[in-house]
Parts: sequence; C-alpha cells; structure tokens
Amino acid sequence: MIYLKLILRTTIVIFCTTLAVSIAQAQITNQEFSLASDNLTPADEETPDVYSELSPSCSSVSGGFLLGHTLNAGKSITLPSTGPTSTTYVTDIKVVKKYGLVLGLQNNTLAYSEDAGCTYQEAFKIEPAPNNILKFSNLTNDDKFLIYTLNGNFIAQVNISKSAGKVRFNAQSINFKNTIYGAGINIYDTRHLRIVGDNGFIYDSLNSGISFKRKAATSLGNMYEASIDSQDINHIVSGTMEFGTSVTFDGGKTWSRSGGFPSKNMNAFNVKIAENSPSVIWTLALNMNELDTNKMRAFYRSIDGGKTFKKEIEQEKIYGKGFTNGTPFLIAADNPHKIFFLIQEEWGSPAGTYLAQYQANALESKSKTEFIPGRFIYSLGHHLSKPQLLHLGFYRVVHTP
Repeated sequence: MIYLKLILRTTIVIFCTTLAVSIAQAQITNQEFSLASDNLTPADEETPDVYSELSPSCSSVSGGFLLGHTLNAGKSITLPSTGPTSTTYVTDIKVVKKYGLVLGLQNNTLAYSEDAGCTYQEAFKIEPAPNNILKFSNLTNDDKFLIYTLNGNFIAQVNISKSAGKVRFNAQSINFKNTIYGAGINIYDTRHLRIVGDNGFIYDSLNSGISFKRKAATSLGNMYEASIDSQDINHIVSGTMEFGTSVTFDGGKTWSRSGGFPSKNMNAFNVKIAENSPSVIWTLALNMNELDTNKMRAFYRSIDGGKTFKKEIEQEKIYGKGFTNGTPFLIAADNPHKIFFLIQEEWGSPAGTYLAQYQANALESKSKTEFIPGRFIYSLGHHLSKPQLLHLGFYRVVHTP
C-alpha cells in the first residue's frame, strides 16, 4: 500500500454553457493508493448513520475547495472562504451516511468533509488528470463506489474504511479502453461492475474490473449519458442523440425506445433514476423540431421506469432564461417527483446562479442565489434526511489572453 499525493498538471476542459466535454483520454496505469488522515476526531464506528445527525454550522467553508452549502434550498448560501485561482470545477457530490462524509470531485481531486460540509480536505488525486468531467457511481453496502469520466475512459473503484478514527480511501484504477457514459456496481455482488459504453453497449466485469465482456445488443446510436439503477443494475436508462431515451430491464439484452416525447427527434442529455424510487426518472431533453422556439428544451419525467415520459417544465417558464444542453439538476432526497436545478447568469450584472426547485407539474418555489462575481454553482448534492440542506459544487473559469 502506498500513500499518494500527486500534483495537478492538467485542468478539466468543459464548456460551461453546453456541458460539452473534451474526448481526450488519459493514459492510466493500474495502481492502488490510500490516505490515512491523522487529524480526525475518533468516532463511534458502530454508528450506522453518522451523517443524518450532522448539520453544517459555519459561516464559510474551509479547506481550499470550491464546495459550499445552503441550509434553506438557496435562500442563503455558505461559500468557500478560499479556493484555487486556476480554472476549477466541482463536477459531482456524494454523501456517505455511514461515516458522516461529504465527498466532492474537484478537477482530478477527491475531497471529503467529516463535519457535514464545513471543512474539506484532500483524499487523493488522479494522475495524469483526466480531461473529462468526473462522476460518482452508486455506493454499495460495503462502502464501494466507482469514479469515472463521463465521455472518457478513466474508471477507478474506491473503498472507504475507518480504523482507529482514521478514514482510509483505497482505490484501484481499472483498465478500460472504451468511452464511458455510465457505470455502476452490483450491490448484491460487488465484484460485478457494469459500464455503459459507445452506442449503449453494456460491458460487464465479474472480477472487480480485471476483465470486461461486452454484451451483444442493438446499437442505441450516439450517447450522451446513461443512468444505472443503484439497486438493480439490470435497469438502465440511456440518453441518446436524436432518439431521446431508451430503457432496458434485463441488463442490456433488449432495449426499448421511450415514448411520450413530443417528437421522434429528441436529444436527451442528462438522465437520472431516483435512488429511492427507481420507477421515477428525469431527463433534460431538446426537441430538434423546435430549435427556434423557447420550448425546445424541457425537463421530462417518467413514472414507469423509463417506458414513457411526460413534459414537466419548459425553459421559457423559468425567469425567462434558457436551459442549456445539460442543465445540472438533482432529484430531491425526500420526493422523487421534485428536482432542484441550476441556471447560470454568466454575463449579467451582477452574475451568478439561479437555484430553482420544481415539483411535478407546478413550480413550487424558486430562489436566487447570492451573486458572487466569478463564482457559479455547477453541481448539487443532497442531505438525505434534511431536504432543504443542499451541498453545492462551484466552478471558476480563469480566462487567459
């Protein structure tokens, strides 16, 4: 086992308004690395859910990462006190209830907090730095998850443990050469990894990523993102170019095109299956037949596992601002029919982010964030037992002449 602390050499390349990502692929070699944190307060390791009892109590977030939170769904925001001066993105956030951790992926670094999001520190860095946005997979009962690049080919399995009050992150990078659009772990057999690759083809590993085998299936066409059910990896919903979404309930042996979209020419960008209610799926999709109207992008919701979708809210109904091809959103922890989503006002005066919430067919409430020049919200994570408490990942773009 080696203790790894690496230097960030490459920043993630993302175009904010479209969520387009570079497809340059990092060359990764298999390696195992861990972190033992020496300055943590010992905790009762038998506590099954430390996080639910925690709430952040701080006026600013320390640690040098672009992570913050809101206690009231956006009416007020606790910002990071300091942060990097280079172009930086926090691309995903995950809560680990068992150990009371909040995890954030910032560029090529995994950051974590043990105090519900007031102080963050580095767990490890991925080197060479992938050129695509990093995402979390589902979390298993034995504290494993995957980190992978959306539209890239980096993937690693991470296992969290705690001994003598010290948190340890053991990670093993996996050799996978195809493009990744979604990834998950079978919670009933954590040696079983599943990846959704090019054209929606499914790749399975039964030996924790040592080898993969592709399943024979009909091509879904060009992909944007796939969501794998956290409880049943045979249930997958894929967002595609031109064909909207497709769903499988048998692990990719057969796929069905989803119904309910207003046209047969739909781009489905981000897709999410509700963790606690997998019959509910949300997607942000673009109607290619309405490119010159304010109705071209909208959120759609399915209540039958992805077989059919219904339009819920069009972009023209939110502040008069348009959605982008990949507007970030989060399904609420306490209600799968409710989402939080972000709209950036990058060139306004002042500039900032709108954090809105919507519940099944009616705009429930909306609130404007504090406007901080150069600071915008990019990702969201929820407190599993306090639905108004959201963890926020910011981004900062530094323009060079």
